[in-house]
Amino acid sequence: YWTLAARNGATVTVPQLVALQGVNLEIDRTSMLPFAQISSLVQGRLALSGDLTWDFAALTNAQDTEIRVERGTADFPVLTNIDGADVFASSKATVRFPQVIAYSHGGTGNSQHRTIRAEGAGARIDLSNLTSITGGTFYNNRILIQAWNGGAIDLRQVETIADPEDGDRNYRSIDVVADGAGASIALDSLTSYTDSRASDFGNGLYST
Repeated sequence: YWTLAARNGATVTVPQLVALQGVNLEIDRTSMLPFAQISSLVQGRLALSGDLTWDFAALTNAQDTEIRVERGTADFPVLTNIDGADVFASSKATVRFPQVIAYSHGGTGNSQHRTIRAEGAGARIDLSNLTSITGGTFYNNRILIQAWNGGAIDLRQVETIADPEDGDRNYRSIDVVADGAGASIALDSLTSYTDSRASDFGNGLYST
């Protein structure tokens, strides 16, 4: 990645910046870097830290981007595309995606894993309007949905979790795991959870 960062009380002035690709964007609570105008952050990384509310009011596309939030609240009120993204919430962080209704692995090659993880008491990822999760089509494409040690992930409206029929189906999986006291994953509406080639824990890797 290229990196654009404001750390430890620093200021970076980029008020006209609206689109980033392949960029690592880092901001902490002590620093200033305008971000509310950003509408696209793709194939990159976003790292936020600190007890603030981070309102990405214009961001609509975060495809193939890693989003990491440590403490505070990150709001993405108009974001609709997080296909291929990784999302991590830790240290009591809350990450909210009210307009995301579908999530796809979006793989472009073999052995690509996508992770959505809430870790630690008070960590929460809100995908409460998501309705479907679809896996990748390449060898060893996996989606890992993880709530650990008190973390919570809200997937209350997800109806289908599906591994596609096409592509190389070996070693693919979509795993949903809550582990540790207080960890929770809400899947109140789930009616179909389908692995297209499940036979063992080898080539025909089960989803878990």
